[in-house]
Amino acid sequence: MSPPVIRRMSVPCDANLHASIETILIMFGWELTHLWQLDLLKDNGMHETLAASFSDMDQDAPLAADLKVSNVLTPEGPQVVLIYDYGDGWQMLITPI
Repeated sequence: MSPPVIRRMSVPCDANLHASIETILIMFGWELTHLWQLDLLKDNGMHETLAASFSDMDQDAPLAADLKVSNVLTPEGPQVVLIYDYGDGWQMLITPI
């Protein structure tokens, strides 16, 4: 999107990852009616799933509700992609700072 839509938020490292991601979704005006997952964005452009809002037998990703923010996001850590609503495929880049 040009220009990019940017939001900043402060989250304690021991905050629940699921609640923190849902806060991001609310900040962008989404209504939390779809599934989502958080992926590591690798240098080669590929994604590796880090956590999800749901349990999927075919996917070996932990539930975000069982993780703290510090389990996935670290200051100066790699960027991650939040994928929301698999049908529409909304994606947002999260950059820990």
